[in-house]
Amino acid sequence: MDSFKPTVYHSLDARHLLHNLYRKCLIDTPVPLSERMVETSFGDTHVVLYGNPSGQPVMAFCGNNVVNPQILLPFVQHFDMERLLLVAPDVPGCIGFSYEYPRSMSAGDYGTWATAVMNALSIHNAAVFGYSFGAGIALQLCRTALLRVERLLLVNPSCILRTPSIPETPQPISQYAIPQKEISKLLTAGQIKKLNAPVFVAADDNDPLFTGSKILRQAEKLFRNITALRLNPTTDDLFVEMSGFLVD
Repeated sequence: MDSFKPTVYHSLDARHLLHNLYRKCLIDTPVPLSERMVETSFGDTHVVLYGNPSGQPVMAFCGNNVVNPQILLPFVQHFDMERLLLVAPDVPGCIGFSYEYPRSMSAGDYGTWATAVMNALSIHNAAVFGYSFGAGIALQLCRTALLRVERLLLVNPSCILRTPSIPETPQPISQYAIPQKEISKLLTAGQIKKLNAPVFVAADDNDPLFTGSKILRQAEKLFRNITALRLNPTTDDLFVEMSGFLVD
């Protein structure tokens, strides 16, 4: 039995409860999926692959203070999963089944880690999807392995604007998981100036951390190849548009 250290979960029981929630979300996912463990220099990484194994790969990052399959469920329900393979690794030091020691966002560890996951899965090029904290990881991947990013989809992204220093964690997660408090450094136009891949940014003014209209205004300043900026669109329309963007 491994020795427990409270880096992600408050207790062994808390880990057990959130792992059960994770498994229930996978069971409720209405598309084919598989799981893999891959080795990286940042420890073993658990990956869920949704959709068509021969489909266009999309690296999907969520990460901080969330249960990945719970966040991704509405996306895989609405995306064209016959044409896509959504590759969703559990971030080290976050809820899930990857190595439980947190890495440093400020040091750029997550871009290196994401590249290592792609290498381990023999994915050379892919579309990249980042949600909230996962957008920061997606943007680090753009800087670490620029030419391997074919297109970039960001939803309610971090790293665009300053956010509260104390993260908001939804119930019941806050009862069981230790909030990861590191705040992503703000992206600058200079850091991303070489990115030529098409970029789609969607944001919501009702998001408690990332104010949609402000994010979109800043995104226009940061990215040179904006394909779409969407504020508070209807859910069905947004999913259709995002899915089309990923498979074009």
